[in-house]
Amino acid sequence: MSVSTFFKCKKTITRLHTGPLGIYMKAYAERLISEGHCYQSGARNIRVAADYSAWLARKRYKVTDINEASILKYEQFRQNHRHPFLSDHAALIRLVKVLRALNATAAATIILGPLSQIIQDFEQHLMQNHGLCETSVIRHRIPLRKFLWQCCPDGVSSFSSLRGQDVRRFLVQHVHDKSPSSAKNMCWTLRAFARYLLYKGHTTYNLSFSVPSIRVSAQLSPTFP
Repeated sequence: MSVSTFFKCKKTITRLHTGPLGIYMKAYAERLISEGHCYQSGARNIRVAADYSAWLARKRYKVTDINEASILKYEQFRQNHRHPFLSDHAALIRLVKVLRALNATAAATIILGPLSQIIQDFEQHLMQNHGLCETSVIRHRIPLRKFLWQCCPDGVSSFSSLRGQDVRRFLVQHVHDKSPSSAKNMCWTLRAFARYLLYKGHTTYNLSFSVPSIRVSAQLSPTFP
């Protein structure tokens, strides 16, 4: 069992084995097979792992440098320069688990950065208080991370100073970054997060009213107030 289960072209298989993670692709493929991934899912996971390996090589990172922080940096790169799928994060986490099982990289640290902790708390809130499944929750992850990086760089302490114009300005800058469906997800995320901030007492008014409808958001331009 190896990468050849999901790929038949010899040149492609050779390319997938390049970079610092190349020697671990067989173990990763075996993990995917044991989990019962279909051809499409397995191939997608391996392509993501191979692209991550190429990114590590360009950054001159070693396998021992791999951790959640490096994955976060890679996902930011992937958001800007690739066409990420919802399953990509799970593919990378699965890869790290394989590497740790082989003692190729350090064990997980339990301390999260302030923004990652906010995202985790928000996702747990959606699952526990609103009954959302993990697949629905992770749709919020990328747009929320982008919003927090831009508008709340200091974490929780930034929430009290958030205003409606901050939300609208963020939408003006990013609503046309991707497809209309991505714009819809971004508006959905900001509304849900605004209600979460009000529920947790981080703000005293509902910022979700500052998020326009999907139809209006599609018409936003840089001159929107």
